[in-house]
Amino acid sequence: MKNSFVLYNDWYSLLSAFSNEEKGILLTAIFDYHCNGVLFESENAALQGIFNFMKSRFDSDNEKYKQRCEKNRNNVNNRYNKEE
Repeated sequence: MKNSFVLYNDWYSLLSAFSNEEKGILLTAIFDYHCNGVLFESENAALQGIFNFMKSRFDSDNEKYKQRCEKNRNNVNNRYNKEE
């Protein structure tokens, strides 16, 4: 499991419309999702929408990471398990 995640620069303009309090809520939700698997639920439709948007990208990035790990694992196995 990865111990990191990426926040993208192009999200800055999306987040600039939120108050510091809302940004704090969102950041806490992001860490809760990554560290504890907790899905964010809010009555604030804008916060919920931006979280869902970000979650989709986080999930996509995580899937790409898993695929890369599998490919690297196979490459290592193929390299060192050759019969000579």
